[in-house]
Amino acid sequence: MSDRRSIVEEILAIQRRRKTDSPQTELLLRLLHVEVAFENRDRKNKELLRYFPIALVACIESFFRMAIKRLIDSGDPYLSNAQGLLARTNVTFEILKAFHGQSLKVGDVIGHSVHLSNLALIENNMGQLMGINFLNQISSIHDRWAVEVHGKPKTPIIPDAASTFRYVTKTFELRHIFCHETANGFDFNPDDIDNCFNHSVLFLKASDELISGALYPNAPLTQSDITAASAEEYRTEKQRLDELVAKATGGYLTAKQAERFREAIKAWQTFCEGIAEVEGLAYEGGSIRPSIEYAAATRLTKERADDIANLLKTLAKE
Repeated sequence: MSDRRSIVEEILAIQRRRKTDSPQTELLLRLLHVEVAFENRDRKNKELLRYFPIALVACIESFFRMAIKRLIDSGDPYLSNAQGLLARTNVTFEILKAFHGQSLKVGDVIGHSVHLSNLALIENNMGQLMGINFLNQISSIHDRWAVEVHGKPKTPIIPDAASTFRYVTKTFELRHIFCHETANGFDFNPDDIDNCFNHSVLFLKASDELISGALYPNAPLTQSDITAASAEEYRTEKQRLDELVAKATGGYLTAKQAERFREAIKAWQTFCEGIAEVEGLAYEGGSIRPSIEYAAATRLTKERADDIANLLKTLAKE
């Protein structure tokens, strides 16, 4: 029980430190800042150069953990395939059953617990989950945006797969050294940091394209289409929440409870709108702002709907 509680607390703490529940959006938000820092780097300052592999591995591991969660929670075939990942974690199926349907889902626990500390582990876990040869697939994947919006030819995002995988592997190796050792006697070539950065970004872009295509075939590409899709996703979650609220106040609660419940939901809606606006203001003036606000509102609405669904389960047992 204590192991389960500690895992729950750790996962919830990580979720609170994110802005969104989308692996693509969360990666973009962090990588934008890392890329700006990289563009302004001083190649002579080797101490600061040490931090780029650390930031890159943080982006890679976080992206794949969120992607694994999103794939598993989308249902089969990924949910069934996820059983093969259990043997690679310390999580038992009994613990998963206890989590599922509560505040956390199967994808939360497996995505948090699976080992992703090098390229081989990423390849094995993603291959098992998606039922493909993961590295082969991302070696040939092309950029839909470049082809369908800009009319460019279908060329692989990763032009030299062998080099990319070699430098991603090196990124993990450097991250381990720089994180866990003083390494005062370890010298490195700034060109290696450049190659690690550029190839890791290619690796992430190709992985994102492959995973997004699996999750959302023929998804919208232009910002206006993305915003429209985000708005529709929010409307779907809002409708679910409204239905659960109606169910709760329509028979599960006493008249006094129902009155307070409606007041609480009204106050929560104001809170939800405010938080969404706060997150959107970080992109004030940008075309991405509406989709960021819809994403925030969708995340919060889904969480509230899940909470009410669990409340209804509890009340039904009483």
